[in-house]
Amino acid sequence: MFALVSRFAALALILAACSPPAVAPRPVAVPASTRPALTERTPDTCRLAALSALQGQPAGNLRTVRLAGVSRIIPPGGIVDQTDYIPQRINAYIDDQGIITRLECG
Repeated sequence: MFALVSRFAALALILAACSPPAVAPRPVAVPASTRPALTERTPDTCRLAALSALQGQPAGNLRTVRLAGVSRIIPPGGIVDQTDYIPQRINAYIDDQGIITRLECG
């Protein structure tokens, strides 16, 4: 049995020596015109200026204000995916007590 394993090991070493050396792939340059563009963040695309008084208020107050577009409440430690960026959406960040700590478009 040991002789059989030794023969297979020797055969594996011979085959490994015959294989071509590993070559690292070369980076391919992507022209700027074909790169996916990030959405440029322009100021106040969701009309936050009119909502500045909500900062420091309970998150429930968002229901009492007529919002220009969609909104979402982001809980403490919540993850915001940048691929889901919508310039007209209002993001309301709240703390553990449900108080709005920050408002931003996106």
